[in-house]
Amino acid sequence: MARKKSKTKTKKSSKLIPILLIVFSIIGLMSSIYLLQIHNKESDNPSVCDINDKVSCTLLAQSKYSSIAGIPIAAMGIVGYIVLLLTAITHFHKLKENARQKLKQFQLSLASIAMLFTIYLIITEIIVGILCLGCLVSQISITIIFILSYIYYFKQ
Repeated sequence: MARKKSKTKTKKSSKLIPILLIVFSIIGLMSSIYLLQIHNKESDNPSVCDINDKVSCTLLAQSKYSSIAGIPIAAMGIVGYIVLLLTAITHFHKLKENARQKLKQFQLSLASIAMLFTIYLIITEIIVGILCLGCLVSQISITIIFILSYIYYFKQ
């Protein structure tokens, strides 16, 4: 009887991390969509995260630092979060153990690349001297996704 209970608990806990990966991918995706709208000046309304000249999504999202090679960073974020989201959803498919390990490795690789890019963006914010609250939501999401991916790959 105790063995059956333990197996059920393990099954539930093994689904918790993919669920959290999905949740934080969606949060990051929503943040990136919002930042792309600001970047593209799609609204005349002021951004909810424009507090002053040191805390402003608009100042950063419309600055020269908001694009790399002409591609808005927020658009890169959208693509990245969609890939992370689809990868997290794939964890719920029935896969052979070898394929599941490769999927976990792919998830961790994506999260690692995103984390490195996030560190670069944080350094850029520090250099520019502007805090972007929308960016902060994305940075926290990526940090959590990275930690969860690490735990999922190495601990489960």
